[in-house]
Amino acid sequence: MFQQMNEVEHFFKSRHPYGVKPGLGRIRKLLKLLGNPERNLQVVHIAGTNGKGSTLTFIKQVFIQHDYQVGTFVSPSLNGLCEHIYLNQSPIPPDQFVKIMDNIYPLINKLDQDGDQPTEFELLVAVMFVYFSNKTDIVIVEAGMGGLEDSTNCLSPMLTIITNIGKDHRLFLGDTIASIAQHKAGIIKKEIPLITGALQQEALDIVQKKVKENNTVLYQYGEDFQSVLSPNQSSFRFVSDQLAIPHIQLSMFGSHQVSNACIAIMALAQLKEMGWPIEIDKMKEGLREAQLPGRFESIHQNPRIILDGAHNVEGIKAFIQTVQQRFPNDKKHVLFAGFQDKPLQKMIVEMEGAFDRFTLTTFSHERAVSNNKLYQLAHNMNKSVELNWEKVIIDHIKEYHDKEDHVLFITGSLHFISVARAYILKMSDS
Repeated sequence: MFQQMNEVEHFFKSRHPYGVKPGLGRIRKLLKLLGNPERNLQVVHIAGTNGKGSTLTFIKQVFIQHDYQVGTFVSPSLNGLCEHIYLNQSPIPPDQFVKIMDNIYPLINKLDQDGDQPTEFELLVAVMFVYFSNKTDIVIVEAGMGGLEDSTNCLSPMLTIITNIGKDHRLFLGDTIASIAQHKAGIIKKEIPLITGALQQEALDIVQKKVKENNTVLYQYGEDFQSVLSPNQSSFRFVSDQLAIPHIQLSMFGSHQVSNACIAIMALAQLKEMGWPIEIDKMKEGLREAQLPGRFESIHQNPRIILDGAHNVEGIKAFIQTVQQRFPNDKKHVLFAGFQDKPLQKMIVEMEGAFDRFTLTTFSHERAVSNNKLYQLAHNMNKSVELNWEKVIIDHIKEYHDKEDHVLFITGSLHFISVARAYILKMSDS
C-alpha cells in the first residue's frame, strides 16, 4: 500500500475528518492486533499544560549522556510526522515510518470496517510503540492532550509526571481547573510514583485524591523539592530531603525552565532508586546540554530573532517574564498569531505594554484566527496588522541588521512557530 512518505502523509490527512476522539478503546484494539508492543517498553509518562516538552528534553539528554538508547514521543511536532518520534537525537527515518504504516494498514482497514476508525494521533501513537519496541532502553512519552482519555494513556509507566495544570484545550478538557485536573490526573497509576510541578490548590486536591486512590506517592515542586538560585542567577541548586545538587546550569532560558529542570531531576532521582545507574556529573552535563527548538530559541543573529511557542496564558506569562529578564533595555517587537480556540484576549492583554511594537498576523491553518480579529482584541497603541508575516521578518532583518539592541519575538502558537522557524532557516541557508 505505502511506498513513499508522501503517501503516508496524504493518508494521515485523509484521516483528518475523524477529528479528535478522546477514549482508549480504538488504540487498545489496534495495539492488541499489533501484539501489544507497548508492553515491551520502560516508560516515563508526562502530562501537563505547559513544560512537557522541556521536562522530557531534560530527562532525555541525561539518559543520552549515560549512553542509553532513548525513545521520545512529542506532540505537536515542529516539522512533520517523523519528528514526533525520536530515537536519541534522530527522528524516525521515513522509510521506517512507511514500513510500519504499511504493516498497520490492514489493521486500520479492519477497524474502519467495524466503524471504529482510528484518528491521526492514534496512528502516530501506534507507529511510535512499534518503532520503539526492541530498540530502546527507556521511552519518555508526552501526552497529546489531557491524560485520562489521551491515546498515550494505554501504557503502563514506571513513573508519571504532571508538569503543571492550567486552562488549555477547554473544548475537550473543560473550562475549569478542576475539570482539567481530572483529565491530567488520569495518567496516575496504581503504586507508580508521581512527580508534579507547583499546582494550584484546586488542582492539588484532585491530584492528591487520585494519588491516595492509587496507593502511590506524590513529590511536588515547592514542597518536596525545590530550587535555590545563585546570587547572579546563572545557576541553581536542587534541594530535596534526600538530595542536594549545587551549581546546575541550563542552556534553556527562563525561571520556568528551572522548575522544569527540577521536575526532571526529581524524576531522575526516583529512577535511580528503581535501579537506573545515574551519575550526578553526567546528570548536570545532560541538563546543561538540553535544548528544545521553539522554546525561547534564538534562531537568527544580527539582528536577533527569538521564537517561543507560548500558546496559552500561562505560557505567555512565562515568555514575557523571560523577555523582561533577558532583554530589559532592548527595543522589543513581537509578531503574534494564534488559534481560534485559545484564550486570545487574555494572551494579548498579558503582552500589551511589554513590547515597543505589536504586530498581529495570521497563517495558513484551518484553526488560525484572522489578523483582523486579533486587531479587534488588542488595545495596544503600537499595534499593527500584517497579513504577510514573512514581510515582518524580512523587514526586521533589513532594517536592524547592524543593531544589536533590536529584537523580534515570534509567538502565539507552536504551529505558527514551526512555519516561521522553517522559513527563517531556509533564508539562512540560501
